[in-house]
Amino acid sequence: MKARYLLTEEKRAPQVERSVDAEPEELAAIAAEVLAGKTLVQPWALFRLHHFPWLESEHVKAALRKWARANGVEVKFETRDVSADKQILSIDYVLFSKFVAAFVY
Repeated sequence: MKARYLLTEEKRAPQVERSVDAEPEELAAIAAEVLAGKTLVQPWALFRLHHFPWLESEHVKAALRKWARANGVEVKFETRDVSADKQILSIDYVLFSKFVAAFVY
């Protein structure tokens, strides 16, 4: 018979309090690539779960827009139809590009 061991509070991994303003380190790498002229496209669900797993989707979008403005990056969200196993799936994507100010004279 195997003994069961329960984790006591002091043995559990500490939970980190994360806010909307907490910025994953990988965003700096994204900004560097984008500011160098590269456009990045990532599936939204994967991006959100990888970089902001502690937040709901709408909170992440707001935080991402705030981060993008502060870093000279333009962020857009779009849905694309993707063919998979004889079906068409609508997948949400996040697109990162260098912010270019448009002046109207």
